[in-house]
Amino acid sequence: MTESVIAPLGAGDYQLRKLVFEVGDSAGEYNRRELSLGLSHQFGTNAEDPNAFMLSLTLGINVDDDVFTERGFKVEATAAAAFHVESGAIPEDDVVGYVLINGLSLLYSGLRHEVMTVTGQSAVGRVTIPTVNMVEYLKSQQAEDASAESPVAAEDATV
Repeated sequence: MTESVIAPLGAGDYQLRKLVFEVGDSAGEYNRRELSLGLSHQFGTNAEDPNAFMLSLTLGINVDDDVFTERGFKVEATAAAAFHVESGAIPEDDVVGYVLINGLSLLYSGLRHEVMTVTGQSAVGRVTIPTVNMVEYLKSQQAEDASAESPVAAEDATV
């Protein structure tokens, strides 16, 4: 018999805020190797409740005009949810990272399903986007943010 497990992270108020799927004239059946996937997120805290957070995730597939023309379809989607961490369940220094990693994973999973559903009813066929390691995604975002803020890093990047 399994013991009951208390989940330290609660999610609620999930919203699909945007889902745009466009098929172009050059659309053919989807080739898994031909996928340009981009992600971005927004994270907010609650001034009144230090354990409450809002998180949104936006994904774009083939959104660049040239890529869209070549591959024949594009998707832009955004999902958001409110998250709450049980007080004391996670060390205070780890709460933000915990919410980001797990919250983004939950939102991505939801968007992944939406993309499969809507594309599966088109000439492109069902598009199954790959899984994403959110730890690595967040590390790459931090690196991008750091290089954008550092004039030295920006100069080094152009050498």
